[in-house]
Amino acid sequence: MHMRVQALFWFYPPVWWLGARLVAEREQAGGEAVLAAGTGAEVYAEGILNVCRFFAQAGITCTAGVFRRAVAAARGGDYERT
Repeated sequence: MHMRVQALFWFYPPVWWLGARLVAEREQAGGEAVLAAGTGAEVYAEGILNVCRFFAQAGITCTAGVFRRAVAAARGGDYERT
């Protein structure tokens, strides 16, 4: 729904800020749900890093759900330098 609102009101900066906040909250809620289901924090973090490492080794620069910052972290580098 928020993407429809962004498409209609693309010229209004608070809509973009709100969209970024919604994405961040969704990510946080997803992580909390995984941990609440009983998955250990280390196992969850290792799984995320494994996905990022896979895409870092594949040389893919853009993939849905895998952000450049996460891939840079998996490479052991800094996002600003990649």
